[in-house]
Amino acid sequence: MKAIDFNGLCFFQQMEMVLKGTRLAKRDAGRYYIYLYNVCEFYVEVFYDAGTDIIKHMKAFSGTRQLAPYIEEIVIS
Repeated sequence: MKAIDFNGLCFFQQMEMVLKGTRLAKRDAGRYYIYLYNVCEFYVEVFYDAGTDIIKHMKAFSGTRQLAPYIEEIVIS
């Protein structure tokens, strides 16, 4: 599966895949906090509403350019 395929899945299918992935980092972004996961061969950002703690949406990507906001948070051991 590729990131574009993930983005086309329904919310519950996306969530099922994310739960099988590896959480890499978290960042705050205004009214959201965003968790970064590694899933299959791509990355997924899960956007939580900071006020309600409810997932608002998820976005998958495969390039490394979008990892820039997480560089200091990602732990490689």
